[in-house]
Amino acid sequence: MQIIEITGVTGTGPYDIYVCDPTLTYCDITYGVSIPPTFSYTLTGPLEGLCFILVKIVDTSTGCETFETFKIEPPTPTPTPTPTVTPTLSLPICNCITFELTSGTSRTYNYIQCNGVTVYGTISSGTTLYVCGNSTYSESPATYSLGSPCVMGMCVPSPSVTPTQTPTVTPTPTLTPTPTLTPTPTPWAIYRLDSCCALPDAYAYLPPTVSPGTGIRLSNNQCYYVIGLAVSAPTHTYVATYIDCPSCLADFPC
Repeated sequence: MQIIEITGVTGTGPYDIYVCDPTLTYCDITYGVSIPPTFSYTLTGPLEGLCFILVKIVDTSTGCETFETFKIEPPTPTPTPTPTVTPTLSLPICNCITFELTSGTSRTYNYIQCNGVTVYGTISSGTTLYVCGNSTYSESPATYSLGSPCVMGMCVPSPSVTPTQTPTVTPTPTLTPTPTLTPTPTPWAIYRLDSCCALPDAYAYLPPTVSPGTGIRLSNNQCYYVIGLAVSAPTHTYVATYIDCPSCLADFPC
């Protein structure tokens, strides 16, 4: 028997607790939970035997949502005739999080980085941020979405799926299929970046959507702008894209 226990939550409560599979295809919901006391949930049905479990906690008094992904270790057998299965909850895995604000004034957001450090920031209108972590929050109308696990501490966007064209039939008895065109996703590349704050140049892998002059925030929380492609080893890790230097400096000044 595998059990998840939640001993404490930062909030007001009561809480609605969702226990789901990693794809959110199946969720079991418990409404109106007060913590403390400890909330215990036994994994059964479609959730039993999974390697990862996604838990969403909704504070019904404020509407705040918290996501945590847990790795469920396989049961450890004991030499006794009736072995007891003791699941172990590992540290939350690190997922790609996208923050976006399409219009309006700047809004606040926060999340926990892969190393456990909580980041608090503001996002400007017309900005999309890509970060790695968990336990996210954004001030409305800013939105966030939880993506796939990060790779080597970076968000790697999934290539879009292009529908194939259906072969057409000519008036003659001979069928002539139309070739299917499948574009190849453009890979990330190393770019040279100049500092918005008179710091030394930096090099980092950037997504193919950037262009010269684009504002970039790197893993040292400093703002830079794109100069162009470079042949050099990366010095920092890409974090977020901005319209330009002033947009980045509005959130992370020198």
